[in-house]
Amino acid sequence: MPYGIFDIWGHTGIKAWQLQIMLTESEGDRWFSKRSRLIGGQRRDLIVAYRNVPCIRIEVQLLYKARNPRSKDDLDFQTCLPLMSAEAKRWLGAGLEVLYPEGHRWQGLLTE
Repeated sequence: MPYGIFDIWGHTGIKAWQLQIMLTESEGDRWFSKRSRLIGGQRRDLIVAYRNVPCIRIEVQLLYKARNPRSKDDLDFQTCLPLMSAEAKRWLGAGLEVLYPEGHRWQGLLTE
């Protein structure tokens, strides 16, 4: 893939998208965010299984949704918050601090 391609969307002739494949940059065994190379982690830790379906970690997906959160992104955050470990909340909070040093409306909810 050429640098700068981060999403591949697919559908089968209907109006709604049916599949999204998210891509990220990596070097060796580390991945990093397209928004800041200060945000990232081990490649082996990026994908986890939720109900046996491999998915990007909740906190990583929420960090991407945090850029311009819509009401459905706020709902995703509220739904996922009680499912997140303390470590996941810390990771998301640290990422929000890097990307939004002026503050982000989700930050206060991560420490409650």
